[in-house]
Amino acid sequence: MSSEYFRPEEERFIQRMEELFLRAEQKNYFQVTSFLNQREQYILENISHNYPETDLYFNGGGYKNERQRAIIAPKYYQLEKSDFQIQAISIRYAEKFNKLKHSQILGALVNLGIDRNSYGDIITDGHYWQFFVIDTMSELVVEQVKRIGSNSVSLHKINSDQLLLPTDDYELMNIVSRSFRVDSITASVFNFSRQTGKDLIANGKVTVNWIKTSKADYFISINDVISVRGYGRVKINEIYGQTQNSKWKLSVSAIKKK
Repeated sequence: MSSEYFRPEEERFIQRMEELFLRAEQKNYFQVTSFLNQREQYILENISHNYPETDLYFNGGGYKNERQRAIIAPKYYQLEKSDFQIQAISIRYAEKFNKLKHSQILGALVNLGIDRNSYGDIITDGHYWQFFVIDTMSELVVEQVKRIGSNSVSLHKINSDQLLLPTDDYELMNIVSRSFRVDSITASVFNFSRQTGKDLIANGKVTVNWIKTSKADYFISINDVISVRGYGRVKINEIYGQTQNSKWKLSVSAIKKK
Protein backbone atom coordinates (compact mmCIF):
# COMPACT_ATOMS: atom_id res chain seq x y z
CA MET A 1 0.00 0.00 0.00
CA SER A 2 1.57 3.26 -1.10
CA SER A 3 1.59 5.71 1.82
CA GLU A 4 1.65 8.78 -0.43
CA TYR A 5 -2.15 8.64 -0.88
CA PHE A 6 -3.02 8.37 2.80
CA ARG A 7 -2.35 10.18 6.05
CA PRO A 8 -0.21 8.80 8.88
CA GLU A 9 -3.23 8.75 11.22
CA GLU A 10 -5.05 6.47 8.75
CA GLU A 11 -2.40 3.76 9.00
CA ARG A 12 -4.14 1.84 11.80
CA PHE A 13 -7.40 1.75 9.85
CA ILE A 14 -5.52 0.55 6.75
CA GLN A 15 -3.87 -2.24 8.74
CA ARG A 16 -7.21 -3.40 10.18
CA MET A 17 -8.81 -3.46 6.76
CA GLU A 18 -5.89 -5.37 5.22
CA GLU A 19 -6.30 -7.97 7.96
CA LEU A 20 -9.93 -8.42 6.87
CA PHE A 21 -8.88 -8.93 3.25
CA LEU A 22 -6.34 -11.55 4.34
CA ARG A 23 -8.94 -13.36 6.46
CA ALA A 24 -11.37 -13.42 3.54
CA GLU A 25 -8.66 -14.94 1.33
CA GLN A 26 -7.30 -17.42 3.85
CA LYS A 27 -10.50 -18.53 5.61
CA ASN A 28 -12.75 -18.37 2.52
CA TYR A 29 -15.45 -16.58 4.48
CA PHE A 30 -16.80 -13.06 4.13
CA GLN A 31 -15.79 -10.27 6.55
CA VAL A 32 -18.11 -7.38 7.46
CA THR A 33 -17.02 -4.00 8.80
CA SER A 34 -18.73 -1.50 11.07
CA PHE A 35 -20.23 1.59 9.42
CA LEU A 36 -17.60 3.52 7.47
CA ASN A 37 -17.59 7.16 6.51
CA GLN A 38 -16.98 8.12 2.88
CA ARG A 39 -13.27 8.71 3.33
CA GLU A 40 -12.88 5.23 4.86
CA GLN A 41 -14.86 3.72 1.98
CA TYR A 42 -12.53 5.44 -0.48
CA ILE A 43 -9.49 4.01 1.33
CA LEU A 44 -11.04 0.55 1.35
CA GLU A 45 -11.70 0.68 -2.39
CA ASN A 46 -8.03 1.53 -2.96
CA ILE A 47 -6.86 -1.32 -0.71
CA SER A 48 -9.09 -3.78 -2.58
CA HIS A 49 -6.97 -3.42 -5.74
CA ASN A 50 -4.19 -5.30 -3.91
CA TYR A 51 -6.44 -8.32 -3.27
CA PRO A 52 -7.71 -9.57 -6.66
CA GLU A 53 -9.10 -12.80 -5.18
CA THR A 54 -11.72 -10.90 -3.21
CA ASP A 55 -14.77 -8.74 -3.97
CA LEU A 56 -15.88 -5.64 -2.09
CA TYR A 57 -19.49 -4.63 -1.46
CA PHE A 58 -21.05 -1.64 0.33
CA ASN A 59 -24.50 -1.11 1.84
CA GLY A 60 -25.84 1.53 4.22
CA GLY A 61 -29.35 0.15 4.61
CA GLY A 62 -31.12 2.83 2.57
CA TYR A 63 -31.14 5.06 -0.48
CA LYS A 64 -27.72 6.63 -1.20
CA ASN A 65 -26.65 6.43 2.43
CA GLU A 66 -23.32 8.10 3.19
CA ARG A 67 -22.24 5.82 6.03
CA GLN A 68 -22.07 2.21 4.86
CA ARG A 69 -20.91 -1.20 6.01
CA ALA A 70 -18.54 -3.13 3.77
CA ILE A 71 -18.36 -6.83 3.03
CA ILE A 72 -15.05 -8.29 1.89
CA ALA A 73 -15.60 -11.72 0.42
CA PRO A 74 -14.02 -14.46 -1.71
CA LYS A 75 -14.79 -14.24 -5.43
CA TYR A 76 -17.32 -17.06 -5.35
CA TYR A 77 -19.40 -15.44 -2.59
CA GLN A 78 -23.10 -14.94 -3.38
CA LEU A 79 -24.12 -11.63 -1.82
CA GLU A 80 -27.20 -11.55 0.40
CA LYS A 81 -28.45 -8.17 1.60
CA SER A 82 -29.10 -9.66 5.04
CA ASP A 83 -25.36 -10.35 5.42
CA PHE A 84 -24.83 -6.63 6.08
CA GLN A 85 -26.85 -7.00 9.31
CA ILE A 86 -28.33 -3.49 9.25
CA GLN A 87 -31.54 -2.56 11.04
CA ALA A 88 -33.55 0.58 10.24
CA ILE A 89 -35.21 2.35 13.17
CA SER A 90 -38.08 4.85 13.05
CA ILE A 91 -38.46 7.61 15.65
CA ARG A 92 -42.00 8.41 16.75
CA TYR A 93 -42.75 11.61 18.64
CA ALA A 94 -45.30 14.43 18.73
CA GLU A 95 -44.03 16.07 15.55
CA LYS A 96 -46.91 18.57 15.47
CA PHE A 97 -45.62 20.26 18.59
CA ASN A 98 -41.90 19.45 18.61
CA LYS A 99 -38.88 19.47 16.34
CA LEU A 100 -35.96 17.07 16.31
CA LYS A 101 -32.44 17.86 15.10
CA HIS A 102 -29.80 15.55 13.69
CA SER A 103 -27.38 16.55 16.48
CA GLN A 104 -29.96 15.75 19.18
CA ILE A 105 -30.59 12.28 17.75
CA LEU A 106 -26.89 11.49 17.39
CA GLY A 107 -26.23 12.74 20.92
CA ALA A 108 -28.93 10.49 22.38
CA LEU A 109 -27.55 7.47 20.51
CA VAL A 110 -23.90 8.07 21.41
CA ASN A 111 -24.84 8.64 25.07
CA LEU A 112 -25.85 4.98 25.26
CA GLY A 113 -22.14 4.16 25.22
CA ILE A 114 -22.34 2.36 21.88
CA ASP A 115 -19.51 3.13 19.46
CA ARG A 116 -20.39 5.75 16.81
CA ASN A 117 -19.36 3.28 14.10
CA SER A 118 -22.29 1.07 15.08
CA TYR A 119 -24.65 3.71 13.65
CA GLY A 120 -25.25 4.55 10.02
CA ASP A 121 -27.04 7.55 8.58
CA ILE A 122 -29.70 9.57 10.37
CA ILE A 123 -32.24 10.61 7.74
CA THR A 124 -35.33 12.80 7.46
CA ASP A 125 -37.88 13.71 4.82
CA GLY A 126 -38.40 17.06 6.50
CA HIS A 127 -41.03 15.74 8.93
CA TYR A 128 -40.08 12.27 10.17
CA TRP A 129 -36.75 10.75 11.23
CA GLN A 130 -35.12 7.34 10.86
CA PHE A 131 -31.65 5.94 11.44
CA PHE A 132 -29.64 2.78 10.84
CA VAL A 133 -27.78 0.62 13.34
CA ILE A 134 -25.90 -2.69 13.37
CA ASP A 135 -28.61 -5.30 13.91
CA THR A 136 -27.10 -6.81 17.07
CA MET A 137 -27.35 -3.40 18.77
CA SER A 138 -30.91 -2.63 17.69
CA GLU A 139 -32.78 -4.18 20.64
CA LEU A 140 -30.71 -2.23 23.16
CA VAL A 141 -31.21 1.03 21.28
CA VAL A 142 -35.00 0.56 20.99
CA GLU A 143 -35.32 -0.31 24.67
CA GLN A 144 -33.06 2.43 26.06
CA VAL A 145 -33.82 5.57 24.05
CA LYS A 146 -36.98 7.17 25.45
CA ARG A 147 -36.06 10.84 25.16
CA ILE A 148 -34.26 12.89 22.53
CA GLY A 149 -33.57 16.44 23.64
CA SER A 150 -36.71 17.52 25.51
CA ASN A 151 -38.94 15.18 23.48
CA SER A 152 -40.44 11.90 24.61
CA VAL A 153 -39.92 9.37 21.82
CA SER A 154 -40.50 5.74 21.00
CA LEU A 155 -38.27 3.78 18.62
CA HIS A 156 -39.50 1.03 16.31
CA LYS A 157 -37.76 -1.40 13.98
CA ILE A 158 -38.95 -1.04 10.39
CA ASN A 159 -38.57 -2.89 7.10
CA SER A 160 -36.95 -1.59 3.95
CA ASP A 161 -40.33 -0.81 2.37
CA GLN A 162 -41.00 1.70 5.18
CA LEU A 163 -37.87 3.80 4.59
CA LEU A 164 -38.14 7.52 4.04
CA LEU A 165 -36.91 9.15 0.87
CA PRO A 166 -34.50 11.61 2.50
CA THR A 167 -34.29 15.24 1.49
CA ASP A 168 -31.12 16.11 -0.42
CA ASP A 169 -29.86 19.52 0.65
CA TYR A 170 -26.47 19.26 -1.02
CA GLU A 171 -25.50 21.92 -3.56
CA LEU A 172 -22.93 20.97 -6.19
CA MET A 173 -20.27 23.69 -6.41
CA ASN A 174 -17.00 24.37 -8.19
CA ILE A 175 -14.56 26.30 -6.02
CA VAL A 176 -11.04 27.67 -6.24
CA SER A 177 -8.74 27.30 -3.23
CA ARG A 178 -5.20 28.47 -2.56
CA SER A 179 -4.31 25.07 -1.11
CA PHE A 180 -5.75 21.84 0.29
CA ARG A 181 -5.57 23.18 3.85
CA VAL A 182 -8.82 22.89 5.76
CA ASP A 183 -8.86 26.64 6.56
CA SER A 184 -8.43 27.54 2.89
CA ILE A 185 -11.14 25.19 1.60
CA THR A 186 -13.71 26.17 4.23
CA ALA A 187 -13.04 29.85 3.51
CA SER A 188 -13.69 29.25 -0.20
CA VAL A 189 -16.90 27.28 0.36
CA PHE A 190 -18.50 29.38 3.10
CA ASN A 191 -17.17 32.73 1.92
CA PHE A 192 -15.33 33.83 5.04
CA SER A 193 -11.67 34.77 5.57
CA ARG A 194 -8.95 32.23 6.26
CA GLN A 195 -8.48 33.91 9.65
CA THR A 196 -12.12 33.20 10.46
CA GLY A 197 -11.50 29.59 9.43
CA LYS A 198 -8.47 29.41 11.72
CA ASP A 199 -10.48 30.85 14.61
CA LEU A 200 -13.30 28.32 14.10
CA ILE A 201 -10.77 25.48 14.08
CA ALA A 202 -9.02 26.80 17.19
CA ASN A 203 -12.40 26.98 18.96
CA GLY A 204 -13.18 23.33 18.19
CA LYS A 205 -15.96 24.04 15.68
CA VAL A 206 -14.53 22.13 12.70
CA THR A 207 -14.49 18.38 12.11
CA VAL A 208 -13.00 16.36 9.26
CA ASN A 209 -14.73 13.02 8.74
CA TRP A 210 -16.57 13.56 12.01
CA ILE A 211 -13.33 13.94 14.01
CA LYS A 212 -12.51 17.34 15.53
CA THR A 213 -9.34 18.90 14.12
CA SER A 214 -7.16 21.54 15.79
CA LYS A 215 -4.85 22.12 12.84
CA ALA A 216 -5.62 24.86 10.32
CA ASP A 217 -3.08 23.31 7.95
CA TYR A 218 -4.76 19.88 8.04
CA PHE A 219 -4.53 18.44 4.53
CA ILE A 220 -7.88 17.72 2.83
CA SER A 221 -8.33 15.02 0.18
CA ILE A 222 -11.01 13.44 -2.02
CA ASN A 223 -14.11 12.15 -0.17
CA ASP A 224 -13.28 14.04 3.00
CA VAL A 225 -16.31 15.59 4.71
CA ILE A 226 -15.74 18.85 6.58
CA SER A 227 -18.34 20.15 9.06
CA VAL A 228 -18.22 23.74 10.32
CA ARG A 229 -20.54 24.43 13.22
CA GLY A 230 -22.89 27.27 12.38
CA TYR A 231 -22.06 27.21 8.66
CA GLY A 232 -22.70 23.72 7.26
CA ARG A 233 -20.93 20.78 5.71
CA VAL A 234 -18.92 20.13 2.56
CA LYS A 235 -17.71 16.99 0.81
CA ILE A 236 -14.74 17.01 -1.58
CA ASN A 237 -15.75 15.27 -4.83
CA GLU A 238 -12.99 15.85 -7.34
CA ILE A 239 -9.80 17.81 -7.95
CA TYR A 240 -9.66 19.28 -11.46
CA GLY A 241 -6.17 20.78 -11.42
CA GLN A 242 -4.62 24.22 -11.10
CA THR A 243 -5.50 27.61 -12.49
CA GLN A 244 -2.98 29.85 -14.24
CA ASN A 245 -2.20 31.56 -10.93
CA SER A 246 -1.56 28.19 -9.20
CA LYS A 247 -4.81 27.92 -7.26
CA TRP A 248 -6.64 24.59 -7.12
CA LYS A 249 -9.98 23.91 -8.81
CA LEU A 250 -12.26 21.49 -6.94
CA SER A 251 -15.76 20.05 -7.22
CA VAL A 252 -17.56 19.90 -3.88
CA SER A 253 -21.02 19.18 -2.49
CA ALA A 254 -22.08 21.61 0.22
CA ILE A 255 -24.92 22.06 2.68
CA LYS A 256 -25.02 25.66 3.89
CA LYS A 257 -27.05 26.72 6.87
CA LYS A 258 -29.51 29.48 6.07
